[in-house]
Amino acid sequence: MDVQILPAPVSTPEMLSAARSDGMENGPLESNAMQHIQHLTLTWLRKPPVRVVEPKAPPLELPDRERIQRLARLYHRQLVSAKQDTRVHFELQRQQTEALRQFTLELTPEQADAFMNMYTEESSAVEREWQAKKSKWRAQDPLPPTLVGVLTFAVTVCAIALAIYYAI
Repeated sequence: MDVQILPAPVSTPEMLSAARSDGMENGPLESNAMQHIQHLTLTWLRKPPVRVVEPKAPPLELPDRERIQRLARLYHRQLVSAKQDTRVHFELQRQQTEALRQFTLELTPEQADAFMNMYTEESSAVEREWQAKKSKWRAQDPLPPTLVGVLTFAVTVCAIALAIYYAI
């Protein structure tokens, strides 16, 4: 690149323009500016290199229903244990959900839908079994409404009588 020495320093914006006031063009200045712009365009605005797309691994096989049922039972046991230990079970639930999400990302969309449907069915079955087992500890027949009403009346009468006795 040639360095040119100008006779007068450039101090006003009019002198930087491509056309002078007398109608003549600034040949060397315009040429150098255009070359500089082209150079910047070619060096700064390069297209990013083409990336080679690596072939993806084939999707995982969909687990059978028995394995999904074992997973649902394991997750349910963990949640029940976390609730009983007075720990915050929401964090455990978030971790379990994230693990399921990561697994479904490795499946095809159809496989992911099938897996989530099977997991939901098995998880619901485990929850129903647990609820049935839990309800065995309760009385089989509820108290008759008449008995409940009579007991409520008796407790109310006793409470009023005690309030009057201690108020006097």
